[in-house]
Amino acid sequence: MAGVPVNDCDDPPEPNPEAVEGRQRRSARRGSLPREITEHGPGALPGVAARRASRRPPELAAAAPKPLRRRRKPPFWEPDRPYVEEARKRHMQRPVSPGVRLEPGPKGYRLESPHRDLEAWDVQIANAFGTRSHSTFSVFLEQLTELCPLVRDANGDLVPCELHLNAALNIVNGVRPRNEMEAALAAQMVAVHFMTMKVSGETLRHGWTDARNAAIAGKLARTFAQQMDTLARQRGRVGKQTIKVRIERHEHRHVHLGEGGLEKGSQAQTPARRIDRLGALEPQQGATLQGQDEARDGVPRTGRKG
Repeated sequence: MAGVPVNDCDDPPEPNPEAVEGRQRRSARRGSLPREITEHGPGALPGVAARRASRRPPELAAAAPKPLRRRRKPPFWEPDRPYVEEARKRHMQRPVSPGVRLEPGPKGYRLESPHRDLEAWDVQIANAFGTRSHSTFSVFLEQLTELCPLVRDANGDLVPCELHLNAALNIVNGVRPRNEMEAALAAQMVAVHFMTMKVSGETLRHGWTDARNAAIAGKLARTFAQQMDTLARQRGRVGKQTIKVRIERHEHRHVHLGEGGLEKGSQAQTPARRIDRLGALEPQQGATLQGQDEARDGVPRTGRKG
């Protein structure tokens, strides 16, 4: 077939000038570079990138990218200055967290003091976990490290997040455990808190709510509340139930209008007029009861003593 090279050493056929000119005209109408320049020219870019580069001015193509613009911040509201001073006083009264740093070690990292005074750091860590045993607070630190997510350090190695580790240590220190048992409970509370926040974040990240994750988050929140109650019960801070009995005395006074005038008393009495009527109707011993018919004889009634 004419125009087809016999082997690789043969030269490729020359393009048809009329076809090349037609493609150039169509590319010019579309505002893009010809196909021959974009795809077959020396140092040419792919089609879309070449068209974008051809439209960009040369001074903008060589310029560095612009930095991100930050929003302008308003000045501080001066009437809030007294509240800031009160918050600063409370801040200075809070317990100081010992802190910890992750340094490269034989296992990838090792836990070290954030300052040079190692003896003071050991005392702070031991006080944070309520123990005097170096082995005990070393194990607690390793367990808290397992709760932290993995990030890459400057060397590209995966290490626990130092920020999360310091936050977990600060939470335990804020509980102020008095012994190892309270320190273990505080470490469990940190684990439950991290799991609750993780599941809640995964549940609320999407536009829809996963019922399974929502149920798990609710159970974890109830577990954390139970742990708080257990810690309060351990320290004897559970409020005792107190029952108060209030005795109220009421005095009833009745005012009776009798034949003799106004009469007052603290006991219930029968009105005088009614007593008179009842006395008049009370039959005597040996008396007879009158029937409805006055013409009939009376019926004798047996008298009662007492």
